[in-house]
Amino acid sequence: MRIAISAFLFTTEPGKRYAGVGRNMARNLEEIVRKDRGDTYHIFVNQGVELPESWQSCPWITWHPIEIKGVAQRLYWEHYRVGKEAKRLGCDLVHSLFANLPYACSLPKTTVIHDAFPRTHSSWYTTRNRLILDWMTATGCRIATRVVTVSEFSKRELSRAYGASMDKIDVCFNGPGNDVSDLDEAGIAAISREGLPDLDVPFVFTVSTLEPRKNLVGLVQAIASVPDVKLYIAGAKGWLNSDLASMVESSPAKDRIVFLGYVSEEQLNLLLNKCTVFTLVSYVEGFGIPVLEAMVAGAPVVTSQTSSLPEVAGEWAFYCDPEKPESIANALLSALGDADNLSRMAKGGQEFAARYSWESCVDSLHDVFRKAVGR
Repeated sequence: MRIAISAFLFTTEPGKRYAGVGRNMARNLEEIVRKDRGDTYHIFVNQGVELPESWQSCPWITWHPIEIKGVAQRLYWEHYRVGKEAKRLGCDLVHSLFANLPYACSLPKTTVIHDAFPRTHSSWYTTRNRLILDWMTATGCRIATRVVTVSEFSKRELSRAYGASMDKIDVCFNGPGNDVSDLDEAGIAAISREGLPDLDVPFVFTVSTLEPRKNLVGLVQAIASVPDVKLYIAGAKGWLNSDLASMVESSPAKDRIVFLGYVSEEQLNLLLNKCTVFTLVSYVEGFGIPVLEAMVAGAPVVTSQTSSLPEVAGEWAFYCDPEKPESIANALLSALGDADNLSRMAKGGQEFAARYSWESCVDSLHDVFRKAVGR
């Protein structure tokens, strides 16, 4: 099968766009490069993206770097030109890594849509972003031959909010976004701690884009009731102002709360290996890659009992109600209060997390491609 892939939003630059959705794009492409599945690909990317040499020399991929100057030109390529080029190249299918699909194209079309948040949680967006993302999601659900999403929760939500048939939506679970692992003492010692706080004290760790749905305000409120541990927060600044800074400043635990900003993949691995507990208490997640990464690294997890997160963590997490800071605090206290149980949960979580990988994600994606073209 010959597959055209629209990947104009793919980036390797650190920051917000290389968070959850961005890492999904990168890992899908990396896995396509890594394993020959008998298909050939024409992949369209922004000319400004630096591709690794091993990617450029992959024999089953032809890369098409396109000079994109501004949003209008990108939309022209995504919604018209990619379809035209795919047909000219004799492709069997057009796949978009993120929602936008070509209209003027008779080929089967598949797209990845991570969640229904623009419609189910519209207040978390600026008006402009909500309108754009809602239109992209609605259009993708309508014109795609098949829709790919990342969890059973997102599948149900897309069907409910956008009217897409459940039979049209396929789930391809994510793998870890970063190259995390359970490090030994030598591996831990080899990673630079430059710019990081003291990692040899008890600390709760979280990583997320600093945006409202991640519920960092609730976590900050909760940590005030959890004595003798620090809270380290890593992540790029999000797209909507919040009262997080003022909440931290007024917290009785403010001296125990440290914002790390963006951390490297190696430092993230170090933090996951050294933390006493990892926590992600989002109101809602389409998947929740950081929870999976923490489990892979052998970190005990406290997370929300909502949305997709129980799918990712199974029975191997301490759960809380993200709407109630006291519930978050109680989950943290439960985790921190029993060292033997904490160790058992961490080990079980690591074994459970082994079922998720980018190889199985992309294998499932190729099953969707074949379904879309009727093979």
